[in-house]
Amino acid sequence: MTIVANQNAGQPATCKRCGEPCKVAEARNEDARMLRLSKTPEGYCANCAVAEWFFVMNFREMHPTLPKGLDLPHVQAQFAVLMKNAGADMDPAEINWGKVIEHWDLPFAKRAKGRSPRRRGG
Repeated sequence: MTIVANQNAGQPATCKRCGEPCKVAEARNEDARMLRLSKTPEGYCANCAVAEWFFVMNFREMHPTLPKGLDLPHVQAQFAVLMKNAGADMDPAEINWGKVIEHWDLPFAKRAKGRSPRRRGG
C-alpha cells in the first residue's frame, strides 16, 4: 500500500454529478483498485462514485431491482467486504446509501476512453 499526501488536501470542491460539496482528502492510496481518492478538486462524491461503480460493472443492467436493493443491510455489508478485498481507498462508512439511491438516475460525466474517474473523498 502506497499512501501519498495530496498537495490539494482540504481544498473545497463540488461533485460534478450531484453538486454535493466535497473536499480533497488529506492522502490517498496509490495502489487502490477501487474507489481511489482524487489528487485534485475534480470528480465525484463518495455516493456518486459508488453509483458509477455499479454502472461501470454493468450491475445496473443486470439487476433491474437496483437501486432499491441497495438499502438492504446485507447488501451494504457485502459491498463493504468487496471494497476491503479490492483495496478501496474509501471507508464504507462514507457511503450514504440513501443518497446513492436518490441520485441513481443522474447522468455521469463523459470521460476519455480507458480512464476511470476519481473521487475527492474526505
